[in-house]
Amino acid sequence: MQTPPNGFMKDDYLFSGWIMLRLRPKEYDWRDWLVNICQENKDNIINAEFDCHVTLAGGIHRDDVIRYYKNDAFPLDIGGFVVAENHVSYFDNESSVAKFAIKDSVSVANLWEFRNQIFAQCRCLEHYPNFQPHITVAYLKKGKRLKETSNVVPFAHEFFIDNISFSITQNNGEPLEW
Repeated sequence: MQTPPNGFMKDDYLFSGWIMLRLRPKEYDWRDWLVNICQENKDNIINAEFDCHVTLAGGIHRDDVIRYYKNDAFPLDIGGFVVAENHVSYFDNESSVAKFAIKDSVSVANLWEFRNQIFAQCRCLEHYPNFQPHITVAYLKKGKRLKETSNVVPFAHEFFIDNISFSITQNNGEPLEW
């Protein structure tokens, strides 16, 4: 276990989670599309993200989220939608991550502004200074990639923002949403 930063106690790791924007594609059903991707790539996929979202910040303390939510301090108007690239790209850590990068300058600026507001209001364990907004498609076996036929979405890639949620594993996986 890591050494807690200022403002955190050792057990606070048990009560931290992720703030996410839950998304809905404008022109297709994410789950149907992802089921097809999983079937095409079943030998390489470890886990697929059936809950379409952008993770804005991790390691945020639950008590701070609840306090600021009750005080209406979290902004709810961050542009209404995000625009992502229509082809899958990757990054590697303990596994390979297939994702849609968010490159639209307005979407990226809005996401960074909201992320900075979260950090200004909440204790945070993870800052990831090289954060690149993206929509995770799936976690793959290390070094693996999706088949070429799975790499491109042949339509506009706009996503409506449905809500903001806070997910914490100690909440039995049930996110707080607003």
